[in-house]
Amino acid sequence: MPKKETNRTRRVADLIQAELANILLRESHGSDLSLATITEVSVSPDFSHAKIFVSVLDENNAKKVIEALNEESKNLRFLLAKRIVLRVIPDLKFVYDDTALHGQHISSLIDKALKDHK
Repeated sequence: MPKKETNRTRRVADLIQAELANILLRESHGSDLSLATITEVSVSPDFSHAKIFVSVLDENNAKKVIEALNEESKNLRFLLAKRIVLRVIPDLKFVYDDTALHGQHISSLIDKALKDHK
């Protein structure tokens, strides 16, 4: 059974999310990485790992963007360490977050069902 998230892990996750968003916004200068949005961060209880959930504006390039983010994870971790004060800066693992796409699909199915019902 997974451990319950504590206030401290949630605060660290929120801090990492905000700082990584700023880093991507300011450091990616027109690359595909600027099209990525960090939707959620999950941090392990010992702060050694962070799973970063990312949505991408262009769904066709999602795999490419996630691969690029994972390739840049060491550099992003270094930039993150310069911005936040933590004893341990977690290893970063970027994962595609398709909840927005899934939500759109569900919404379109509901709209279609309502249209067919009338």
